[in-house]
Amino acid sequence: MSTERICPSCSAENVQRVGDIFRMATSNKALNDLPRAYHPPRAPWAYLQGFLLGIPANAAVMLSMGPPQGSESQMAVGELASSLAFLGVWVGYGRLKTKNYSKKLDEWKETIASKFLCQKCSHAFEA
Repeated sequence: MSTERICPSCSAENVQRVGDIFRMATSNKALNDLPRAYHPPRAPWAYLQGFLLGIPANAAVMLSMGPPQGSESQMAVGELASSLAFLGVWVGYGRLKTKNYSKKLDEWKETIASKFLCQKCSHAFEA
């Protein structure tokens, strides 16, 4: 089906669907020849970033409580609060960023499914 397509720019018949190029690529060299706009979005390091953001949140909660002069139960509540702040930032940030990534990935899949690329002049066009 993709061989029936003709490039509107150079009238060549050497046209292939971008999605097929990704499925049939045997090396990174073939993928590097594609325009950067058709590469998949980079996977986020969301949970690592959330972990690194959670450390200052934990420290801020611990420092805001003042010196440990209270009873053992007050100290336990303070440690629990700081741990919950740390986990909340870690998991919350990770989930938020991952949700955005899955949306970008779905948009990318729709884009490569509808685009054709001329192998001769590298012109991309819609089906």
